[in-house]
Amino acid sequence: MHAARSIADKPGLQAGHWGSLKQIPIAGGEQEVDFFPVHAMKMSDFLALEKLEPHNDLVNKGLVRPLDFAGADKNAILNFVSHQWLGYEEADPNSNHLSTMQEVFKRAIAGESIFRSDEGAFRAPLCLSQSTSLRAHANSPPSDWRAYSKGYTAVNAFSVQQTSGVVEHSGEQSDESAFRGGLRDGWVWMDYISIPQTIGCSSEEEVLRVMVEQKRAISSIPYYVQHAKNFWICAPSGAEHVDACHECNYNTWFARGWCRMEEAVFLLIRLGDGRPLLVTQPLGEPPRVKTLDRIDRAWNMTQRHTSVLTGAFSCCRLGHRVTSRDGKSTTIGCDREQLAGILERLFDEQVEKLRANFASEGGAELPFMKRVSHSMSFCHLWNFLNVKNLILADSLDEPDFVAEGWSKPFEELTQADYEAFCTTGYQGYGGFDSDPQGDLDMMVSRHKPRCAAPQHGATPFTQARS
Repeated sequence: MHAARSIADKPGLQAGHWGSLKQIPIAGGEQEVDFFPVHAMKMSDFLALEKLEPHNDLVNKGLVRPLDFAGADKNAILNFVSHQWLGYEEADPNSNHLSTMQEVFKRAIAGESIFRSDEGAFRAPLCLSQSTSLRAHANSPPSDWRAYSKGYTAVNAFSVQQTSGVVEHSGEQSDESAFRGGLRDGWVWMDYISIPQTIGCSSEEEVLRVMVEQKRAISSIPYYVQHAKNFWICAPSGAEHVDACHECNYNTWFARGWCRMEEAVFLLIRLGDGRPLLVTQPLGEPPRVKTLDRIDRAWNMTQRHTSVLTGAFSCCRLGHRVTSRDGKSTTIGCDREQLAGILERLFDEQVEKLRANFASEGGAELPFMKRVSHSMSFCHLWNFLNVKNLILADSLDEPDFVAEGWSKPFEELTQADYEAFCTTGYQGYGGFDSDPQGDLDMMVSRHKPRCAAPQHGATPFTQARS
């Protein structure tokens, strides 16, 4: 992401200018916030572009417009494209990302396979490969298409079945023709074309106005993602950052706080089942799209060093100032500070929804593992709460469980403590089935996020992991 998406808290600028904007519930929650409408481009217009232009110019040309998902555009299919800017002043100076996504979309629409083959893909151990469950998938489509269309790779589907009893999660995108149609007749959201940019602003007044629009748009990202059918990560290897003169690829994309934010919101709204589509082949080569399922992405790859707030932000690199064409320098806020609040609010909203669903499904009196197989909401809730301190981490340092009051010092732990936690519960899951609601409450500590940049030794806002 680029500093052009930085925001500033400028009270007084909002009066009167936002009368036409509505209020919408984020992720289905009851809390309402002012938002900037979803702006997107028709796929046919996107495929005809010769160069990515900023949002402001494309709106003036009529190529980007707001979508009304509650009205005329209720059936619109949105393709959300996340990418790393390849220049400080311009998102895609040499059209590397534009041409890459155009090639992917054109091939998919034409009916060509854009997914990787299974060649070189992870294979199950022999003992698993011989199982009936996995033999049934011997002639299945490539693992990446399967992960996208079904929600699990064959190996992970088998693992889920063995541990929780869930046979398979069937996804919305199970038909290739529907997938192609969603691209052919769909819309494209991309930050540079869909969010107002300070690039090209002619005066300090215009910069301030655009920053207010950016702030509204940034707060609305959960709403944008909520309406996205597909989440694309455009990160081909071999693309060069024209100002920093280094290669940009999936690793550099993943280092950016803004890129992490877009995907994190998608995963939170989809309860971990985001199925991002990774476009990471070498620049100019045919597409070989990779898909990460719930287990590989949402759980295995969620770590403190991959959290949104430990990522890199351009606003911090620029000292939180931007310069307009008239030479005036304007102070801007820190993206990390606003994103911390958005993530915390979205996480709490999703947890409350899961709690309500679990209560309606019943099964709170069951032992832990039986609760997992009985209620998908409980399964999601348990997973969410276990990774909260990772998703919302603002420091690379692990929390001090003793200082936070979550545990006795190691030297004070007794055999009774060990037995209570590790051995007396159902199937060894000690402590989980003595008081189901208490167990969940134990894991949730409602700490408000601190919005400072990550510092060595900083205490993160988090809760204990059982």
